[in-house]
Parts: sequence; structure tokens; C-alpha cells
Amino acid sequence: MNTKAGHKEFTSRSPFGKEYYVNSDGIHKINAFLTRNKRRKVVAIQGLGFVGSAMLTAVANAQGNDGLPLYAVIGVDLPKPQTYWKVGMINEGRLPIESVDRGLTRAFNKAFKAGNIIATTEKYAYANADIIIVDINLDVIKYPQGDIKKSDVIFTDFISAIREIAMHMKPDCLVIVESTVPVGTCEKVLFPLFREEFKKRGYKDFKVNLGHSYERVMPGRNYLKSITSYYRVFSGIDEKSKKKTRKFLETIIDTRN
Repeated sequence: MNTKAGHKEFTSRSPFGKEYYVNSDGIHKINAFLTRNKRRKVVAIQGLGFVGSAMLTAVANAQGNDGLPLYAVIGVDLPKPQTYWKVGMINEGRLPIESVDRGLTRAFNKAFKAGNIIATTEKYAYANADIIIVDINLDVIKYPQGDIKKSDVIFTDFISAIREIAMHMKPDCLVIVESTVPVGTCEKVLFPLFREEFKKRGYKDFKVNLGHSYERVMPGRNYLKSITSYYRVFSGIDEKSKKKTRKFLETIIDTRN
């Protein structure tokens, strides 16, 4: 890893064999993207794995009554050699996941051509988002014999990622956690974290808009439909958050059938 003009530079090799050169010009690209999509609400998706990349595609394909995209969607992942390749692939118009679902690929290509998808490692994305969706792993250590009572949940990286959101997001932004987390995580861990960071930033009278809707993504021939055509369980930290979460989910999920 080299440093030049204050920026970290390195290469990130994808599982598909291509190397991506990383350079920190993400803020300029985000601003240009927001200018092109200034009439759309901005959705940031934290985590570009097999859940986040599919969710990115689903949200980017949500349409209004005029048939045009509802959202400008920014995928966010870590600026590390192990992960940056996902950002590089998305920005050149390629899904960073393998799938037999041709519908998922077509939907991604459609959104990319429409210009309402971009990926970045910049936390600046959170500061411009109206909605942030959390699709990152929560690590679990399983002990021998699969005894769940002897398993540990490792919160360290998860909490660090959520704190980055809290430090940069707009106070009226809606945060929806899709990661599978233990019961009580949003109420006992995340909600106090958001309030703590808001207080540090001088936002004392703002209520945190926090929802949870655990993902049910099923890779396979119906990869995309497992997001857009199945009912969701959801809730919020309060009634306002619950209503906001439902309103958003109804724009990307077709539950009429």
C-alpha cells in the first residue's frame, strides 16, 4: 500500500481475477451522482455482499407511477483490498456476485444504464442519504457439537460499522437494519448508540428513525424475487419508525399476490 497526495492507494483483486486500483476520489463522484439524480431520494446500502448487492439492485429498480426510478442508490463497502473490488465491479456495471438468476442481472444492468447506481467506500454517502439499509455480517462463533448456548456473538465490527452511520447520517434519516441480529439488539444496543452519537453532534431533540426487517434473500433462480415478491416482517423503535419502514418497503416489495 502506497501513499500519494494524502490518499491511500492499493489494488484489490476480485474472485473473478480482475484487479481494481483504488484511489480516493469518491466524494467528487458522489456529488456528480447526486447532481444527476437530484430529484430522487437517496438510499445508501451498507455492505455489498450477496444480500447487499441484491438489495441494491432491488431498490434501484423501484419505480414511481411515471415508470421512472424512485431512488438514487449508493452501495457502500470497506476501503480494504479484500472488499474494494465489489465497489470497482459495480462502478463498471457488473454485479459483484455470481447468480443463475438472469432477472437479477437484467435488473442490475437496467439500473446501471439508468444511472441511479453507484458504489463507494466514502462515509460521505451516509451524510447524503434519506434512507440507510444495513446489510453487513454479524459474526457468530459456534462451538463444538453445535450447542447454541455455547455460541458467542461478536459485535465489535458490527457496532463499529453502525457507529460510522450514526456519526455521519442526517438526523431525520431512516435506518433499516436487515442484518440478522439477536433479539433486543436494536433496542438495547443500536438505539442508545445513535442517541449517544446524535448528542455528541449537538442533535438533542431529534428522535432516531430506526427500523428492522430481517433479510430473506435466497440465492438461486428466484434471487431477485426473494426480495421483491415475498412478504416481510418489520418493525420500528417507535410508531413513527415503523410507519416509515413500512412506507419504504412497500415501494420495493410487491405483496399484491
